[in-house]
Amino acid sequence: MDFEYSEDQVAIRDLAKQILEDCVPTDQILKLVQADGWYDRNTWKALADASLLGLGISEEDGGSGMGMEELVLVLEQAGRRAAPLPLLSTLVLGALPIAEFGTDEQKNQNLPEVAAGKRFLTAGLVEEGRRSAARCRTTATRVDGGYTLSGEKQCVPGASIASRILVPAQTDNGKVAVFLLDPATEGVTRLDQEVSSGEPHSQLVLADARVQDADILGSLDNGEEILDWIEARGMVAACSLQVGIADSALAQTVEYQTTRHQFGVPIGSFQGPQLRAADAWIDIEAMRSTLEQAVWRRATGREERFSSPNGGLAGGGIGWPTPASICMVVSGPMSSTRFIDGSSRRSKTRSSWVVQAFIRRELVGCWWREWLRERTGEHAELR
Repeated sequence: MDFEYSEDQVAIRDLAKQILEDCVPTDQILKLVQADGWYDRNTWKALADASLLGLGISEEDGGSGMGMEELVLVLEQAGRRAAPLPLLSTLVLGALPIAEFGTDEQKNQNLPEVAAGKRFLTAGLVEEGRRSAARCRTTATRVDGGYTLSGEKQCVPGASIASRILVPAQTDNGKVAVFLLDPATEGVTRLDQEVSSGEPHSQLVLADARVQDADILGSLDNGEEILDWIEARGMVAACSLQVGIADSALAQTVEYQTTRHQFGVPIGSFQGPQLRAADAWIDIEAMRSTLEQAVWRRATGREERFSSPNGGLAGGGIGWPTPASICMVVSGPMSSTRFIDGSSRRSKTRSSWVVQAFIRRELVGCWWREWLRERTGEHAELR
């Protein structure tokens, strides 16, 4: 297998890095996260103008005609900046499934505007007490010309700004199907849910919300296949963010080691911090290698031979907490506070990369563990 990036991929990575460094400077991240709407509109527009939002969308639908391999490069750079952007929800959970399984009408309605940065998408995959999206309790009841959806979805990322939400529901034939729901439809209620990262999540309450036959993604018979497809790519995308966060955390820690003095010398000159930083670097490179293998296998059709969620190992299952913990221990006060104007005065606001790192670790780690348990049958389904 060849893990070398092509010239186009290197150009995409470097362009994303430059845009995010310019638009999301480190000293402005907390301000951007706490702003109304959470996501940074200027950065989103810059990514759209650079054609980076359409990497996973075909040229016929207004995108660049590339794929997951290129998209994860952008996600990793976003992770490095802890950028407040709905990349995972819109580009991966929303746009990719429509591009893969959607009808021409569904593609034309959604994908060109996503690539242009004018439309947001997401998916409601989580229900309380359910270990996979395909085992949902939400129901789809047949009515003339369509269905009515009833149920609740938890922690739907970016639902407050989404134009369409992918909603799995159990149909009358006993199979799960995926519907494209307009959140402005009567019977849809979005309740704000607070998470540590600051990213807006919503509880989606559906009370006979109407969808049309044209809103079915794929068919009534392949809903579980679609959800498996979405979860696999969502895991890989989340892990690419993890790699970026961990890599950036280590870089900041190493910089801190060279400027923080103790006993008259930089603390980075001591053997202990050196060895811990080296261990973190090895772990991060192992994470990156595992992630690249997961992306490569899915991009080359080897997914059926890749049944374990190795992407999860890269981001939240095994490797990731180790470098995060090391960075917190070595960087000391920097990991829980930030300095203002270079003085010794400390803000009570946590450093953004630490906040982002731990919430993403918790979310992705739990997601990976639940995925593994469901696949292996280790635990019976709750409720």
